[in-house]
Amino acid sequence: MEIRFKTSLKCQGCVDQVAEELTSTFGVEGWKVDLNTNPKILIVKDNKEELVIDILQKKGYTAERISE
Repeated sequence: MEIRFKTSLKCQGCVDQVAEELTSTFGVEGWKVDLNTNPKILIVKDNKEELVIDILQKKGYTAERISE
């Protein structure tokens, strides 16, 4: 299952700020950010929506699930 989130991430530097915690939680292959979209879309291969939102909020970013 993949969940997509609209985020307030702006660039690779922003992604780098959340990468360590996302990787330790979901694994290297468990998440990715599409930097070619506006807003940037975070895709997580897990159904832990609240955990994803919490990780980004702790780093000062927002994440909102996108309905598929």
